[in-house]
Amino acid sequence: MARDTSSWEQLRLHTERLCLRAPTPQDAEALYELFADEEVMRGLNRNPVSAVEEARAMTEAGTAGWRTDELGPFILEANDRQVSVKPVS
Repeated sequence: MARDTSSWEQLRLHTERLCLRAPTPQDAEALYELFADEEVMRGLNRNPVSAVEEARAMTEAGTAGWRTDELGPFILEANDRQVSVKPVS
């Protein structure tokens, strides 16, 4: 029995400045820089990616978690609705 994915696809938590949402395949290119960073990936206990296709596979794995377990990663958007990757100093 397939689950209705509309609930997780529409899941968005908003504040005045931020939005948390489930990832989409369109996020892969924006997340490539993050997933290619050795320090970030060390913190996730994973190897850095070397191609956008690998970032796409990781993004799709996050989407699959929402589909199968109704649990997965969130994408953080600033108020301009763009995915951004900025190092924390």
